[in-house]
Amino acid sequence: MNKIVVHAGDIFCIPLFMPKDDWKLKAKLSDNDLDKDFAFGRVIETSSSVLVEIFKKIGSAQTSISEIENSGVLFAPLQIFWDGIIKKRWRIIGKTDCYDKYKHSNDESLKMIFGVDGDFRLRNFASCQGKKAIWLSTTSALRATTYTRLGLKFWAETNLIAALSNC
Repeated sequence: MNKIVVHAGDIFCIPLFMPKDDWKLKAKLSDNDLDKDFAFGRVIETSSSVLVEIFKKIGSAQTSISEIENSGVLFAPLQIFWDGIIKKRWRIIGKTDCYDKYKHSNDESLKMIFGVDGDFRLRNFASCQGKKAIWLSTTSALRATTYTRLGLKFWAETNLIAALSNC
């Protein structure tokens, strides 16, 4: 099995037409699917998981990178496991040229809420490379609408359509 290498700036597509209850990711993306509807994201940074931002653009997998980038960010950041790519459900379709997370993704202003009920934290990526976190009450976390709360690995697919319909 070939190891899939992820790089900051990689643009990937998320199929909006596949079954959302396929928890084992058995449904694979084929070349015949590339004209269907996709959402798009970009890798901001990688570690044991991948920090991504999701764009507002919906289109086929052949949508130009510049059109995707110019659509604006729907929500950012979202930390995910790379299962969708590894199991061939999502596909890397391009790359932001000369990607710089500070310039292209406004990295210094990125914040993310993570945790479970009663134990929420706000991670500020600008403070010591995100090593400091602020503890939040459940009420504060739920009110922080400009930040993305982490969920299950299918959060992106199952909630993306609802988020896009509110734009």
